[in-house]
This record gives sequence, structure tokens and C-alpha cells, in this order.
Amino acid sequence: MPPGYVKTIKEEMFYEYAKLISRSAYDSLQRPFITDRFKKLRDGEITIDVTLGYFNWTKKTFDKISIQEQVEVLSLGGNIVFDNGNPKLHAHVVIGKSDATAYGGHLMEGHVRPILEVILVESPSHLHRRIDVETGLALITLEPD
Repeated sequence: MPPGYVKTIKEEMFYEYAKLISRSAYDSLQRPFITDRFKKLRDGEITIDVTLGYFNWTKKTFDKISIQEQVEVLSLGGNIVFDNGNPKLHAHVVIGKSDATAYGGHLMEGHVRPILEVILVESPSHLHRRIDVETGLALITLEPD
């Protein structure tokens, strides 16, 4: 049962989403974190947007493409690898706008509202990243550093 300050169905969705974020970030329910996220969702301080990245071969960096509106995730794929012993997400995404146009690229940043459902499948071996000298990119390897 949500706390008394959650008064509408929309607010209950924000509260449940804040709980999901807490479980994801902390592996537990952190009440101060949940309350903070709930209030930011309710008050519009957490925005709906996505930043895509396109690798610019000449500059050897990602050009960022910012979309400042609600979109729908049409496809999301990638991997979670160990980079210097820490898990790191590498994802490609295709998003759809309300006018039926689609954009795709590396998922650099995004804010979800109300929810994004993701299914993770564990690979048989842990994946690691190692810097490729030619490209400057951290490429997948099965061997740890």
C-alpha cells in the first residue's frame, strides 16, 4: 500500500516506478530515495527525453542527438560487460515518436515514464571490454584485463 501522500492513480504509477528504480539502484527499497524520486516524477523535475549517440569515425567520439519529448522504445539490444571490474551497459535503441518517425543509435541517456520492461539473458561467459588501439573503442573480449 502506498503512503498517504500518493493520492491518484498517476501518482501511484510514479510511486511504483520509484520503487523499481530503488530496487535496481540499491537492490532494496530505500524509502528516502523512493520519496525523492516520486516527488520529482510527480512535479515534472524528471523529464521525458532520450539522448542517442552516433559514433563519428573521424572524431573518434560520439555525436549526441537529443530528443526532448515522450517516445516509445521500439527495439533495445546490447550487453552488460565488465569494464575495469565494474558492470557497464552498452545498448542500441530504436525509438518511435508520436508522428511515427523513428530514430536509432547508441543509448547514451534516457528517462522513462511510466515504465520500460526489459528482459536480461545471462551469457555463458562473462564479457569484458578492452581498448582497441586502432579505434579507441572498448571492444568485447571474453578475457579479463
